Amino acid sequence: MGTSKTQRRVWVKCILLLVLFYCPVVKSSNIEAVRLYNDDRYPLNLSIEFLVDSTGGITFDEILTPYYQQQFVKNTEAIPNFGLTNKSYWFRFKLSNQQQGVAGFAQSDWYLEVGRALLDVAILYTLDSDGGYKVMRSDLSVPFNERDVSYVNSVFPIVIDPNVTTEFYLNVKNTSVLVVPLTPVP
Repeated sequence: MGTSKTQRRVWVKCILLLVLFYCPVVKSSNIEAVRLYNDDRYPLNLSIEFLVDSTGGITFDEILTPYYQQQFVKNTEAIPNFGLTNKSYWFRFKLSNQQQGVAGFAQSDWYLEVGRALLDVAILYTLDSDGGYKVMRSDLSVPFNERDVSYVNSVFPIVIDPNVTTEFYLNVKNTSVLVVPLTPVP
């Protein structure tokens, strides 16, 4: 009788571990949101976290699991520079729109510029308040005339409602030198 109780406990622990590691649960990052006011440019690089994807095969749903959430590390470089690499990198950051415009209206339309031209992969994921997400791509797979913003660098139009903090994930890969300066601009 003692063996069956022990076996049940082992099975319960195994199931709990599977649920913890494979359910797409979003863990909010520990980084502070960059607060957007009335400036023209905001250096974002010291307020991001990144994760190295050595295989290039981690999906966004997997990134949201606790297993990968705990693997993000805070960036400490003014401009993240990964040198020559064939790895994929995931960046996580938060933006908070604190800007007040005329008569109390705040601008909600912004752009996120990745100050590196001709990236092989540049995909931005924006988390919704209802648990979903929006996906945008601005890399070499998208012809310039089909991009949301026709520009040599990867630029993403983003909407950040007034007094709301929004979390973003950016997946980037390049077959040459990978330098990733991130800047939100109004």
